[in-house]
Amino acid sequence: MQSTAIPPRETQPAAPRWVAWTLIVAAPLLLGWAWFVVGFLSEPSATGRTRVVLDWLIASSIGCAIASVISAAGIFRRARWGIAAALFTSAVVVLTAAGAVIGIPTLIGLIPSRRSS
Repeated sequence: MQSTAIPPRETQPAAPRWVAWTLIVAAPLLLGWAWFVVGFLSEPSATGRTRVVLDWLIASSIGCAIASVISAAGIFRRARWGIAAALFTSAVVVLTAAGAVIGIPTLIGLIPSRRSS
């Protein structure tokens, strides 16, 4: 009788730990950016399209901060969705002017882990 061995499950390539820590650092920075932009809402020129842009910056910064924490948790737990979430979050963080400093290195750190899959 031949034994049937279960083949080992393919493991998800691990992202560098510094990527998760970078996303954790990004969260309060993005919240600080959102708080800074809130200060411009009281300006007389914050009407119409300008107000829409300010509201978008505030909402996107807060959303990116939340996504950063969730993505970092996925990387720390080595969840299957962790790297994909971190890639998405990093790309979106780059689009916020304040987050480009953190988003670009994080994307660079994640690219090798995606290629090894």
